[in-house]
Amino acid sequence: MPEGIPQLEDGFTRIANEILEAIARTPLSDYESRCVHFLWRKTYGWQNPNGQSKKVDVISHTQWAEGTDIPRWHIDRVLTRLAKRKIITKQEIYRGARRVILWGFQKRYKEWLSPKQVTLQSQLSPNQVTGEVSPKEVTDKAELSPKQVTSPIQLSSIQRRASPKQVTISSPKQVITKDNKDTPTKDKGVVSTSPIKTGTKSKPYQVEAGIFLDLVEEREDTKIINRGKAIKAIRAILSKYPETTPEKLYECFGWLRDNDSFLHNKEPPAIISFMPDKFPAWLAGKLQGIGGVRYGHQPGKGVRPKPQQERRRPIKYIKGAGEDPRGQG
Repeated sequence: MPEGIPQLEDGFTRIANEILEAIARTPLSDYESRCVHFLWRKTYGWQNPNGQSKKVDVISHTQWAEGTDIPRWHIDRVLTRLAKRKIITKQEIYRGARRVILWGFQKRYKEWLSPKQVTLQSQLSPNQVTGEVSPKEVTDKAELSPKQVTSPIQLSSIQRRASPKQVTISSPKQVITKDNKDTPTKDKGVVSTSPIKTGTKSKPYQVEAGIFLDLVEEREDTKIINRGKAIKAIRAILSKYPETTPEKLYECFGWLRDNDSFLHNKEPPAIISFMPDKFPAWLAGKLQGIGGVRYGHQPGKGVRPKPQQERRRPIKYIKGAGEDPRGQG
């Protein structure tokens, strides 16, 4: 049969309808969706002479890039994100001295995680995820009274983002001696943070910008070195659009990364630096239902030419019809 006219006789992939329905309800990016479909083709779509398919396969990064048309340097980031969401499985094995990776599809869709759940898990310690208690925590709890163990101190969102050095908790007991008799005692359970002082104001949208950068570092599997410059760029957006959430900022970031002809395949810090200029056009395009737009580009329509400026025609004067303002009459 000629190419471009598929036939079942040339091969097909057997997938349960329940999996197709589950994957249709799962939010996936463009690159993630391509990798999932290519993995189906390499596993469920392969058949031996007896008609049996396989559940896992050794797929190199080069095969991923050629099969999905995704730049090779993005493959590891996309696969890591899918593995963290428990949509695909990754198993390292050794064949002699050579290390290979077995990739497979995890069909128990009830165990799939959303990007938000992956972010929350990354912010928890291993003991909090597994429910175990470290020896240090057991020692600390043994020194507290039963009332203090059962009633943990509630921290605000700003205090939770503060470093351990910035948070100080007063001791459960204070013994009054002649040395500290005149020293005012602290109330039990009071939590203080050094950055919060009377008469000082924190920069607006500092926390929201930090949450957005944490999302980028987690989902893009990267590290933003100059966070101060990136936070300044995001604060510029939030000052004009205060209702914008970190998730909406990341949606704009992902669209620019995958669709903008200039920022395509650029590093995250470069994309973030251009977001203050690109965000208004992207937001306008999203409200119009076209997913995002920038000047000179529309999704699926290529680049449209910029309008040419109208050339000013010289004014002609008829001799004898009046005074020539050019001083030649």
